[in-house]
Amino acid sequence: MVESKEKNDGDLAATFIENESLEILIIFPSKPPNPGSFSIPCVVGKAEIERALCDLDESISLMPYSLFHRLHLGPLQPAPFSLQLTDGYEMKPLRKLEDVPVKIGDIWVLEGFIIDDMTETNDARYTR
Repeated sequence: MVESKEKNDGDLAATFIENESLEILIIFPSKPPNPGSFSIPCVVGKAEIERALCDLDESISLMPYSLFHRLHLGPLQPAPFSLQLTDGYEMKPLRKLEDVPVKIGDIWVLEGFIIDDMTETNDARYTR
């Protein structure tokens, strides 16, 4: 079996697979650009959140302490770390919360949250 990869003019990746009796061309479309930040509806615990901020560049989930307090999500654990935000601000979170059920669409996942004393907003933006 022979396999080769090429890029064609349409910025598509193509893979050719050949053996004695078969030749297959598989074309993969180019990766779409990162949409950055946007808001999505979701369910956190038992509460529906109409506009939760989703930022594909980040790998942490933040939650205002006021929302955590209203949702009664469980015990908080110490957060022995600080976070440096993109604007250079260093944030020392209050606590962390692990294994919170979050529903996005029809899928439930367990998510960990960093709990901070930040201001809740209706436009799904982080303010301090």
